[in-house]
Amino acid sequence: MRHSSAAVAAALICCAFLTCLPQTINAAEKAAQDKGGALEEKNELRKWVGMTLPGEAAAVCPFSLTYDGNPSAKLLSQWERIARNLSAVSGKERRVTTWTDKRTGLEITCEMTLFTDFPAVEWLLRLKNTGTQPTPILENIRPLDMTLPLDDRGPIVFHHAKGSNSAADDYMTIDTPLAAGQGIAIPAAGQRAQTYLPYFNIETQRGGLVGAIGWTGQWALSVQRQGERTAVVQAGQKTTHLKLLPGESIRTPRILLVRWRGSDRMRGHNLLRRVLLAHYVPRVEGRVATPLLTQNMWEVFDSGNATTEQNQLEAIARMPSMNLEGYWLDAGWFEGGWPNGVGSWMPRTDHFPRGLRPLGDAAHKAGLKFVLWFEPERVADGSRIAREHPGWLLARKDKEEIEIPGRLFNLGNPEARRWLTDFLSQCITDWGVDVYRQDRNFYPYRFWRDADVADRQGITEIRHVQGLYEMWDELLRRHPGLIIDNANWRGTGPDLEMVMRSAGSWTSSEAAQGGANRVFNQVQMAGLSLYVPIHASLLWGTDPYSVRSVARFGTSISYDTRPASFSVPEMKQAGEEIRSLRPLYLGDYYPLTAVDLDEQHWCGWQFDRPDLGQGFAMFFRRPASPDAAYDAHLSALEPEAQYDVSFAETYQVKEKRHMTGRQLASLHIEIDQRPGSILIRYAREKR
Repeated sequence: MRHSSAAVAAALICCAFLTCLPQTINAAEKAAQDKGGALEEKNELRKWVGMTLPGEAAAVCPFSLTYDGNPSAKLLSQWERIARNLSAVSGKERRVTTWTDKRTGLEITCEMTLFTDFPAVEWLLRLKNTGTQPTPILENIRPLDMTLPLDDRGPIVFHHAKGSNSAADDYMTIDTPLAAGQGIAIPAAGQRAQTYLPYFNIETQRGGLVGAIGWTGQWALSVQRQGERTAVVQAGQKTTHLKLLPGESIRTPRILLVRWRGSDRMRGHNLLRRVLLAHYVPRVEGRVATPLLTQNMWEVFDSGNATTEQNQLEAIARMPSMNLEGYWLDAGWFEGGWPNGVGSWMPRTDHFPRGLRPLGDAAHKAGLKFVLWFEPERVADGSRIAREHPGWLLARKDKEEIEIPGRLFNLGNPEARRWLTDFLSQCITDWGVDVYRQDRNFYPYRFWRDADVADRQGITEIRHVQGLYEMWDELLRRHPGLIIDNANWRGTGPDLEMVMRSAGSWTSSEAAQGGANRVFNQVQMAGLSLYVPIHASLLWGTDPYSVRSVARFGTSISYDTRPASFSVPEMKQAGEEIRSLRPLYLGDYYPLTAVDLDEQHWCGWQFDRPDLGQGFAMFFRRPASPDAAYDAHLSALEPEAQYDVSFAETYQVKEKRHMTGRQLASLHIEIDQRPGSILIRYAREKR
């Protein structure tokens, strides 16, 4: 994708990271802060969300809605309320509170979880019509509607980030100061939810609040500073104006809040990362499921349309020599090819006469996982599903705005969802699929809106999103070792519900452009890591600068590796470096430079595992940078502790030093090559 200089300049102006970088904090200060602040943070969060201590009277869960024209704040005190404290399990204290309107039979249940090991709380709402008649209209359902007390009358800053728009500034961070009377609403009118990440950090002078939204649809978030001492935070599904039919129930987006105190907002970001890693990300055999080192053949073979059993078996045979972990077959393998064959999820008999099982078997024989691409939500006209099950599809009224033609497979239809779940499950079994990759190349919210009637606005979206979760949960239940790869975050985004079920190996379609700009890759890495711990992107070179700009837990080679110019030894070295850093990417994250698109600037970040006493920092001297040196300030180090430190500009260690934490925290770094990178690893000496 090409980007004008004006567009890039605008992104630089509007989306600069911070006017000043986060404060450096050493490990001793951080440990003291953790010990002294954690209990206070948890107690404050309890009060804010109304989750009282056992034996105390329950306050109202921080949500709001309008029912039959009346605000819930006025109604709930008049309804019957039942609160139950459930026994604490695995670091979680749970409470279920139900309000029932005896007149109409509407039942609202708040399912809330307080984490005992973190100052964090999560909840969602379930609404059910227990009556015999349709309910009055429910609208503006906001599972999060909370008044946030501010520490003082000083400034607050609302931190969030762009989503994926297949643009240079994907995941660029945005920092908006809010004075009294000011507010912000995202997404703005007419924008897709995926335009932004569904995460935020509200920073005050002495602490703040980090939040995450779980909803793979059209969510909305707003913060309004009402005066000097309070701010109102609201979030939920963007559009709800509906009645519930007798016996019908729905759920809302999931809300996660993390309270942090102090002057360093990175404490909030890292607490969020720790909560997600401890309680949310999927695991296989007890280990965090992460993206793999793979090769995908989509670009090599005509957008996947020229893939055949023979050329794929030949490709698989080459992969072990590159030290890869997975073989990835992307779009184009099915009847009709890409893009017009979506909805015909059967292998092309002219290209794969024996089906896909020979590819799965060959991958496993080579010690590789088999990654297979689907896009089950989109159905092309003329495809098998379109011909055989037209009643399961939703169509657009205004087809001019459809970017990629097709209809939407209605996951809100229970019969359709069960059929698709069974079909995909059978494909996984029959073909030996280890990683199920699900894409979304168009935006379903217009299909949802067109399917709604006036008194049921939002219901099609709710049913579809619930159906998506149910399908994925069932696939994971049937296939315990399966990893779901949430593809193309332009279409879905890494919301909290996606983080709970999947890992993403293609976080930006911009990265799919051949030879994608490494500076763009660096911005994506730096912005995403503030909120989303597990992610990866595509690789377009084996040199250290390219690999380090892209690779996180894994990466996928996206170009032809057959020419003699491709360096197999260099790729093997790259893979060894990536795998060696995986445990450290699970640690705390610190941006060490401004995060921007300026090719004259340096870029750098740090990951630290305080439990291991290890970490690393990466720095990049960009192509136009006139400066061969940079004075860096690392975080989370014990000043008096001794560290073994190594420095590597290539894949080979150039220098080793024995340093104190104080020395390591203030480093003078030199990179002669432009562009160039350096990897600095450190390990604290055992006491």
